[in-house]
Amino acid sequence: MVKITEIKQQNAQFASEHHAGLVCVFAGATSGIGASTLEKLANLLESPNLNKLEQSTTFYILGRSEAPFASQRTKLETLSPNYKIIFLEAEVSLLSEIDKACKKITAAEKKVDLLYMSPGVLPFNGPTCTLPHLFPDSR
Repeated sequence: MVKITEIKQQNAQFASEHHAGLVCVFAGATSGIGASTLEKLANLLESPNLNKLEQSTTFYILGRSEAPFASQRTKLETLSPNYKIIFLEAEVSLLSEIDKACKKITAAEKKVDLLYMSPGVLPFNGPTCTLPHLFPDSR
């Protein structure tokens, strides 16, 4: 297992590097772990001294509905007005929706630098307890 000190060191190194023009795609960043990761990355990439000739960071966010993302968008726009934040409505559990989102991104971008996927899932048969010995009353 990687030690937390190594992770912190790598994060600090990443934060100190030049990151103008990154294209980041987040699937599942409207709440929870994905939203927290998006915010943390945006903090790391925030560059108030962006040269006018440099490209700003672009964030593509894939989600079912833009409404749950509204407060997250406000936070990101507050961090840096230079960020390009593009929400693509997509049901990420359907490959056809992912294909549509990919086509939109590839039509607009030459590359993707970071892909982060953390969409929530629900089993087809509904939530179940896989540890009945820990929760005997949940059957």
